[in-house]
Amino acid sequence: MIENRAILIIQARMCSSRLPGKSLMDLAGAPLVGRILERVKRSKELSDIVLAIPDTLEDLVLRNLGENYGVKVFVGSENDLVERYYQAAVFHGAELVVRLPADNATP
Repeated sequence: MIENRAILIIQARMCSSRLPGKSLMDLAGAPLVGRILERVKRSKELSDIVLAIPDTLEDLVLRNLGENYGVKVFVGSENDLVERYYQAAVFHGAELVVRLPADNATP
């Protein structure tokens, strides 16, 4: 049984300045963020997994991806990542937050 409400918040966005669209790039037949979601969903220690994305039209595709993978999606500030994390944690009642930047993970 999970004692504290531990929420994994994964940040992702489509508008990377160095490699736009990186979050959906193919990684062994699935989008990068999809592969990450597949792996973290195996955890038995988390109360919830939340994909935190910016509130832009370009990032709507990530909302659909998160929903297709069966995780919660939080849409927040494009320019203030800390605020996006904070609001996602508050909205989902987190007692503990685990942070995972989707574009820095390795397979």
